[in-house]
Amino acid sequence: MKKNLCTKLAVLMLTLLCAFSLAACGGSKKSALAGTYKLKSVTTQGVTMDLDELADSLGESADALSSVTAELKDDGTFTLDTSALTGTSAIEGTWEEKDGALDLTAEGDTITATVSGSSFKLSSSGVDMTFEKQ
Repeated sequence: MKKNLCTKLAVLMLTLLCAFSLAACGGSKKSALAGTYKLKSVTTQGVTMDLDELADSLGESADALSSVTAELKDDGTFTLDTSALTGTSAIEGTWEEKDGALDLTAEGDTITATVSGSSFKLSSSGVDMTFEKQ
């Protein structure tokens, strides 16, 4: 059961990354949201795991997963580094705040994240990834 959940989580995370990798440009200075965010939790199939639980389910150390970050820069660009989860290179693109939401665009595709206080949540293919500002 645990291995099955782990496999499904990995597939869903890769799907999310594919959606991001299909994402291009647009953005302006948004200093209120600018900063570095770290992965706080992942929710899939109604199960929410914090960083320690996620690391345990993947057979990784929590320290290794602490490098899963999103950096929103003042110039309207972003870098999403999920290499600790996927082994792929970081995704780069642009970001823009619209009506209390965060649009992240890379390679022609845009994903909208929900902003709540000092965190934002990316949702795709049944996986929610919550990032918290550092």
